Amino acid sequence: MVPNDDMLILIVDDNANNLKVLGSILSLHKYKIALATNGDECLTLMTKQIPDLIFLDIMMPGINGFEVCQTIKSNKSTAHVPVIFVSALSSPNQVSKAFESGGVDYITKPFNKDEILARAKVHLQIKKERDALLEKIESLESKNHPLTNQK
Repeated sequence: MVPNDDMLILIVDDNANNLKVLGSILSLHKYKIALATNGDECLTLMTKQIPDLIFLDIMMPGINGFEVCQTIKSNKSTAHVPVIFVSALSSPNQVSKAFESGGVDYITKPFNKDEILARAKVHLQIKKERDALLEKIESLESKNHPLTNQK
């Protein structure tokens, strides 16, 4: 198991208190944290370092969380990053829209510490296993590729 401090979690929320609460919960469990206060800042940060997981608010000034997620998922280099939506909105339509835009999970505010940690852990584990599987596939494909397997 990879230590938590090797995993970068990006938290995107326009509310400073939400950033503080989520950041505190996750950093106390040794996750590396990056913070963004809006969608543009999130997308800019992701050009510098791709996080392992994103907690993304929906209601933000400028581009909303749905649009941010769609942008992330439409980019080949970031499409694999799991996005967990966090929102005070809990209507079935909002939840459906979150999944349709590419989110892997949905958490309603106010936050529950145990739920945040459990969902972060499971989605980071899924991502690690997916990355390892893709690496294995690439390795096998390169070994079996006719141009790389010539004598």
